[in-house]
Amino acid sequence: MEPSLEKLTASVQIQPKSENMEIKTIAHVDNAANQELEFILAVEFSDSPGKFVIKEISQSGHPCRYRLGRDRVFVTPVQPADQAEIKFVYTGKPRQDPDDFITAKEIVLRMDGAWLPTIPSSCADFDVTIRHPSGYTFFGQGICEGKRIIDDESTESRWTLKSGNGFTLYGAPEYKVKRAVVKDTEIIIAVWPRDANLLDELSDIVTTIMQRLTRVFGSYPYPVVRIVESGRWNGKSAYGAISNVSIGYQMLRKGIDKVMVAHELTHGWWGGIVPSRHESLHRGQWNETLAEYTSGWALEPDEALALRRRWSQNYASLDESSDRPILQIGSYTSHWKVNEAITYHKGALLMTSLEDRIGPEALMKALATFVRTREGKPSGWEDLLNAIGEQSDADTITWLRDWLSKSSAPRLILEELKSEEKQLLGKLIQEGDSLFEGRVEIGVYRDDKLLGIEWASFKDKVNSLEVRLPNRVNRIRLDPRFRIPRRYDPDMPEFYKL
Repeated sequence: MEPSLEKLTASVQIQPKSENMEIKTIAHVDNAANQELEFILAVEFSDSPGKFVIKEISQSGHPCRYRLGRDRVFVTPVQPADQAEIKFVYTGKPRQDPDDFITAKEIVLRMDGAWLPTIPSSCADFDVTIRHPSGYTFFGQGICEGKRIIDDESTESRWTLKSGNGFTLYGAPEYKVKRAVVKDTEIIIAVWPRDANLLDELSDIVTTIMQRLTRVFGSYPYPVVRIVESGRWNGKSAYGAISNVSIGYQMLRKGIDKVMVAHELTHGWWGGIVPSRHESLHRGQWNETLAEYTSGWALEPDEALALRRRWSQNYASLDESSDRPILQIGSYTSHWKVNEAITYHKGALLMTSLEDRIGPEALMKALATFVRTREGKPSGWEDLLNAIGEQSDADTITWLRDWLSKSSAPRLILEELKSEEKQLLGKLIQEGDSLFEGRVEIGVYRDDKLLGIEWASFKDKVNSLEVRLPNRVNRIRLDPRFRIPRRYDPDMPEFYKL
């Protein structure tokens, strides 16, 4: 069996003014027998000013041999065993990049920031004690076990998190805080003092979205969720760690985006209660696809339609030379705009197509099965496909796997259209070298009014079209509700006149 991290106990001293930190940890490792242990830790970064310096790695008081790699420490246990405790002592700065940093004004240490030693694709219990200047407030993950004043200058707080694949921490000199409760979950909203005017609005939006999500999913997986304002990526980014969401200050000030809030909250399930395998960061971030898709479940119908339109147009706008299969892309392997268009937007549209293929009830059952069977187990697309297979059939899984494995999407056009006895006849052409199988909606209109929806199937290059026409139809439109991934020119009108 592969080594895995069972528990990590850490003592962390943060020094915001010097942008430094000192850390001591004990990593409790299962299956540490006769092999190097691969730990993720930010010890070598040629393109970053941050770097940790190892002071000690030991087992039972005896120094361990180790070697360093980019973002990795490879440790050889002194005493290989089924269970081993490896001690790390290191100092220095985190990455000090737009994602993870310590400054006098703010601290952002994400679970993906490699600031605590973890083993890839492990899910562990975290017990993290933070010592910091008393003038700062910190928000961690899981349960805050208490806070105490050490002296006039230092404060200490302890945080415990069950079954996570990392630990996230935010801090700043001051926040304005508001609390709310949805079912059994406490919601803590924390913004910087200059944005206190946004506190009530943000709290109302988060509370409403949480109510809608829990009606679909059931109770939120954690007793507390913290929504914290952040300067990450110059305030332009959000991040949905388990029960600890950050929202960039620019995102808040431009107008609170319900979709963004819903997306980050749904990570409590997708990447939270079901953690993602480390390999998902470069081979299919199913957790981001699901979070984007299910964020629409927290919206009103017109808002969900606008969201699907955004997915469709953003993916269609992606240069075809940059297009790649969903299973071969992630935040570690592509530019953000490419990853967003494929993983988030194409992926969400593909899940929408799956919903139309098997029905929303079957899909919800599949996701419930996924949560039940994969809780606390680092998972990938294959595990999700297995859960979907229990609520569908082999043909559906083959269909879904085909879409996940191919670059691009169909480019569909209508040709040779004619109406005969309340029927529209013609051809549905699928352009391109790679053929897809699926169904597309045909919207029938009188001027700008949508009169009805019909479905047309495609599989070959040329597919026959036969659609029922209500009275007084004068034009039609492909995919009027934006429910499949496809390639088209977003700037061109898509209506066909009859």
